[in-house]
Amino acid sequence: MDGTVWVAVLTGATAVIASWVTSHGNRRAATAQEEMSARAQFVREQREARKAAYHARR
Repeated sequence: MDGTVWVAVLTGATAVIASWVTSHGNRRAATAQEEMSARAQFVREQREARKAAYHARR
């Protein structure tokens, strides 16, 4: 194989690896965002429940 073919193979492999790393990072970021959103919703619901209970006692 001549040098041009090796450069092409290396460039292609680098592109595939970069794509995988990017998609993996995006997937992890989406999962983290989903978990944080669910936690924020839980906290909001707990706050509202405490507020409603406090106002019901008054």
